[in-house]
This record gives sequence, structure tokens and C-alpha cells, in this order.
Amino acid sequence: MTQRCVHTLVMYNRIPKTASSTLIWIMQERARSANEPLSVLSDEAFDQKGALNNQQRNAVLSIVARRVAMALHEHGARDATIVYEKHMRMISPAAIERAVRDEMRVLARLMDGQDPENAFRALAADCAIKVTYMNLVRDPVERALSRYAWDRGGDRPQMINAHYAAAARGEGVGDRRCPVCDSHTSASECLDRLTSVECTASLSSEERLRRIIGWDERQFTFFCDATSSASCTLSRARDNAELFYSAVGVTELWSDTLSHFTRAVPGGVFKWANATQLAWANELAITPLGGDASPERATKVRKKRRDKLTKQQLGTLLSLLGRAEIEFYAFLVSRLPRSK
Repeated sequence: MTQRCVHTLVMYNRIPKTASSTLIWIMQERARSANEPLSVLSDEAFDQKGALNNQQRNAVLSIVARRVAMALHEHGARDATIVYEKHMRMISPAAIERAVRDEMRVLARLMDGQDPENAFRALAADCAIKVTYMNLVRDPVERALSRYAWDRGGDRPQMINAHYAAAARGEGVGDRRCPVCDSHTSASECLDRLTSVECTASLSSEERLRRIIGWDERQFTFFCDATSSASCTLSRARDNAELFYSAVGVTELWSDTLSHFTRAVPGGVFKWANATQLAWANELAITPLGGDASPERATKVRKKRRDKLTKQQLGTLLSLLGRAEIEFYAFLVSRLPRSK
């Protein structure tokens, strides 16, 4: 049967502290200036960065499917592209496609008589839906230090210090009785305390990592099936990156990443109107790369930040991040096409 249209759904299961907000801004600006049907849907109210049970999985699929179905209905029978961004582990593209089609059928029944052209039913029956993923990763050490600094900016230090003070008084239970780093503690001092404070000896590596970057999930876990009962391994993350992802960029290689996204992400999401628009997107590297438009200067900023750690402190952080996280980042860097 000939398809009336082909819709593209690009799932961006964004990883925190990788310049994902900058990338979303670029895509949103692209959607606003595009003449073709392109929508960027943001979902920040229901983050699921860990593994999901069946009930949570179904809830995520329901929210994704409803919003995507409504967006496709607005675009009608034209070939449309929807980008759906959310902090979450991946769910299989086949499951997402089924959920979107089922949602279209449900909406077709609910809108019976209010949708005279039966658009939902036609979209579900006659239009193909191609689901793919994209993502962006960052140097694991840089990401950890960035998160540590972010936690100590704005109003967040008040929460950190209140938690620290309560723990110091012996209030609460469990690991809260073992305070390590308040908002006045530098990253290097915190890493020293993680190895010197007596009460941290009983903490798992995940808990120690949570104390330095605020959470214990690694980037590679975002590439594992959110509902799989099997543990997330490096090999599984690699396989999924190759099988389900149209493109994975690297924050530190911003220009190469944008070039790769332009070629590899389907649906014209990064179809630049002209060279000026691409240059504008490239200049946004000042945000994730250290506050300077010069790539050389940005590299120096990153190196200077890392050089503030002693060899022992850097070793502690690398140990906490784990071999799989370091090797997964190196694997994705090696796969990114480079400009000649």
C-alpha cells in the first residue's frame, strides 16, 4: 500500500550537563524559522533518568504518544518531523511507534464527529512513522566538574548547606549522617574528602559519585533500554548507539557535531537556511566550551579547569566514574566524523 506521508519522530533523550539546552535552543530556533512542518516538543515535567518499571514505562509512552499524535494532527498529511526531547533512558523505537499509532486511534474514536475528515484515523492508517534517536555526550570529567559547579550556583547552595548542616547534627538516617561537601567546598577538596573522611569508607562508588556530581547515573546508561531487566553494560550501550541512533554528537567537538547532525539526523532538523545560520549555531559553542568564541581559548579553559585537580584527585574521579563511562565516551568520539 502506498503511504500518503512519512512522518519522522526524532527522540532526543538528552543527557544532563552536556550543553543539551544549547542544542535544544538551536533546534527550536530552526523550527521557528522553518517553512516546512517541523516541531520541537519539550518534556521537562516527567524526567525518568533511571530504569523504569512497566507502570512508569507505560506512563512515559502515554505522554509521549499523546503529544506526538496531537502535533502530527496539526501538520496533517504532509511529511512532518517531530523532535521530542526529554531526560530519559531510551525506549525501543518500535514501542514508541506502536504507542503513537494506538494513541491516534484512540483520539480518532474520542473525536468522532468533531474530526470530519477523520484525520487521526487517516494518519494512523496511511502514514508511515519512522522513529530514531539522537544524543549528545560530554567528556565525563568535564561533565562531573560542570555539575559540581552548577549545584553551587544561584539558589542551590542554600539547599546543599541545609542538607549538610542537618547531616552534621546527626539528623536524618542513612548516608545523610556522613556529610562530605557543602557549597563552600571546591571540587578538588571534595575529592580529597571522599578518600579521607572515615565515614565514606562504607559508601558505594555510586553514592560517592552522587556526592561529587549530584547523581550516580552515567552517560552510557541513557543508551540502555529503560525497561530491560538486564543490567546496563558497556557493550549493550554501544550496540544500541549503533542500532537506534541516527547521530550522537560530542560537546567538545561542537562544529563537527553540528556538521554530523546536519547530514545524519533525518527530517531536516538541522537543515540550515544559509551559511549565516550555521555560523550562528557554531558560535553558540561559547556556552558549552568555556565562555569564549575561540575554540583554542575554549580548549585552554577546559584544560585549566582539569589542571586544578591533582593527579590523585583526577584518579579518584576517574575511578568513581568507572571504566565503562570513560570507554563509552572514547567510543563515541572515535565514531564522530571529523572535518578535514
